[in-house]
Amino acid sequence: MAAALVASMLLGLAFLYGLGRPWRVPDELRTQAWLQAALVAMPIALEVLLLMVVMRVPPPLWAVVGVLLGQDAVYGWRLFVLVRARQERIRS
Repeated sequence: MAAALVASMLLGLAFLYGLGRPWRVPDELRTQAWLQAALVAMPIALEVLLLMVVMRVPPPLWAVVGVLLGQDAVYGWRLFVLVRARQERIRS
């Protein structure tokens, strides 16, 4: 289980590295670049917590709550972007 989590984390980190720095992309793509980075970073954070549990190291409650709130924020942001894109497509 731990090996699968580490492999998944490494793949996520490689993908995050491959995306590049979101603050360096053109202005019109910057929001999407940050969203992509956040959508990759949150599963990595969850996998860190799961790895801690698998290794029998209890994660601090504040870390669990922080990661879950971060995931909620990213999913809310993703939903906002999708709804806004749909509204723009309907208008045009």
